[in-house]
Amino acid sequence: MDLLEEELAEAEEEVPEEDLGRRIVAFLTEKGVKTSTQGKLARALREENADHVREAVGEGADVNLPDVNRISPAMEAVRRGDKASLEVLKEFGADLSLVDNDGWTCAHFAAYTAKKDMLEFLLDSGADMEAISNYGRKPLDLIKENTDSGEIDEGDEENDLVQCASLLVGKGCTTSPVSDLYRAVLKNDFDAVIRAVEAGADVNATSKDLQTPFMMAKAPMMKNLVALGAELEKRDVDGWTAVHFAAQDDDPTRLEALDQLGADFHAETDRGRNAWDLSQDQGLCEAFLEAKGLRPSPQGRLWRCAEHGNLDGVEFAVSLGADVNLKDLADKSAADLAAANGHGKIVDFLKANGAVFEGEIEPREEE
Repeated sequence: MDLLEEELAEAEEEVPEEDLGRRIVAFLTEKGVKTSTQGKLARALREENADHVREAVGEGADVNLPDVNRISPAMEAVRRGDKASLEVLKEFGADLSLVDNDGWTCAHFAAYTAKKDMLEFLLDSGADMEAISNYGRKPLDLIKENTDSGEIDEGDEENDLVQCASLLVGKGCTTSPVSDLYRAVLKNDFDAVIRAVEAGADVNATSKDLQTPFMMAKAPMMKNLVALGAELEKRDVDGWTAVHFAAQDDDPTRLEALDQLGADFHAETDRGRNAWDLSQDQGLCEAFLEAKGLRPSPQGRLWRCAEHGNLDGVEFAVSLGADVNLKDLADKSAADLAAANGHGKIVDFLKANGAVFEGEIEPREEE
């Protein structure tokens, strides 16, 4: 690495970004560093070059060795729409049933990207088109979920999603009960919810972000889902409950329904925010939440005051125990928010109280 840094430092002018990769490759080649056969295969797939894929495999590259996300070479070819490379991989023994970290197979990638030729190839190769991912999705589910309505307009025959869906349905492929449940909840169709549950859907099934159907439900649906066993206080990957989602969506009718069901209105997310923090910029839910005894959390107060230049509010939030280095969902700390809006005095105060900040403060005429 020292040699590489010295080589690049010799340039009198800054190395253009588009040339940096070439210089690094040239330097490493000069030093005798060779690309592994697996590296050659990965590069050939990125370049969608089937001939180079064949060369790499012929030199010993493993056609089934996945990357860090357990994406296999065949999955990579599918999601790039590179049928020629997929054919080469299959010829050399690629396993089309391998799964990635989310339980997706090649069939899931082909469906999600709406590539009919890939689906046809996978069907002809005997791939399992009914495989279920870690979050209960079959390939056909991914096609439907890629539409705004969650349904396929069969009259639009030129649409890639329609063509892919028609192909799978024609081969007898089905949707999963879990996906049927989610779509029914979003449509507020309780009869369809019952059918999905009777077909085996878990009313507390989660998405990749650990969100449940109940979190997304409208007020009339909530009581029905609870009667079917939905859990009020389930949390998603960020520690949000149904209360947080209702507050963020500025939906007082959902909050009232949750209150009647006995939901915890004082629950805080993993980043220390309560329902009041999430709703206050939108307004309609504030009176209801204040009546429930909610006020801004120290963390929510800190972020809000830092962003809007309220130094007294920032000082008060810190005195209440707000974490000066905790980042919000956009990966911004209070100092980041203050700096982006030109509030230098707030940045200085936060740094004096332990905030880690090395960025630039946007210019502002007055503090």
